[in-house]
Amino acid sequence: MAQNIFSNITQRGTKALFDEAMAAAPNVWQKHCQVIPSDAPDEAHVWLGTMPVPREMVSGRTYAGMRDFTFTVTNKEYEMSLIVDQTTLEDDRHGLVLGKIRDALGVWAQFKDSLFGTLLINGETDTLAFDGLAFHAGTRVIGSSANIDNQQTANITTPNVPTIAEMTTAIKECKESMWRFQDDQGRVGYSTQAMRNVRVICAPEQEKVLFELVNANLLTVVAGDGASSNVFVPAVINGIDVLPYLTDADDAIYFDAVGNPTRMPFIYQERTEPQIEVLNEPGQVAEAHGVKILTRQRFRFAYGEPRYSIRYDFT
Repeated sequence: MAQNIFSNITQRGTKALFDEAMAAAPNVWQKHCQVIPSDAPDEAHVWLGTMPVPREMVSGRTYAGMRDFTFTVTNKEYEMSLIVDQTTLEDDRHGLVLGKIRDALGVWAQFKDSLFGTLLINGETDTLAFDGLAFHAGTRVIGSSANIDNQQTANITTPNVPTIAEMTTAIKECKESMWRFQDDQGRVGYSTQAMRNVRVICAPEQEKVLFELVNANLLTVVAGDGASSNVFVPAVINGIDVLPYLTDADDAIYFDAVGNPTRMPFIYQERTEPQIEVLNEPGQVAEAHGVKILTRQRFRFAYGEPRYSIRYDFT
């Protein structure tokens, strides 16, 4: 006897599968993005500068306002639509269709990490940072700051296989640079609060050396590698995030300071929550010759604070 096509694919059941897929996804983006709710087609981000420099009071007060950096982020709309053929569902005796639906929803759950990976890759070319420059750039001045170089390079023997010593140098140089980044009043130490939590994003090619570097015995001398100890790096890095979507960045890492929840290196702006519709009424099934599953959401990834992120290229 044919199986009832409504018995398995329901609105409630599909939503539960989606929630499971979202919980199981790596969601690297959540660790690096400031989440901004949106209630309009776009949002104007009013980014106030830092407070003026204190001064000795000699002949009364001098009033100075905070600089206003404003930029607009427009939401985008994304969708994924499926149809489960009526005859396929009727003849599915082993629950394979439900597994395929779960796999499809898993793809949707990982979609945001793929968009985040694209955002990182394009950060050295797209002029979409708040100041109209590339997000990762060698030259940038914010207000009265000195030059902010958050795109750095090191020449090594094998670019996509750095040694432990070369990776140690990269982490050291990134942190030294970030300590020196200035606010818009020209004061160093702008990133100090954010540096309480530092995470490194890498492509799969860099995972092994970073993992070994962070987890080696602290005072072990790495034979033949030129690294005298491993005390420094574990005290700096709070987490390693691997993104397979960094297809053009197997020779680069991203050093992100994410310890300031009110300002992060990247922005995730959400206009609507994920929406799922299952069209499984008899008339809908008859017209489409199957059950339709429609997903949709409006959101946007964007660049945030460039002084909280450094792209470090091995060349």
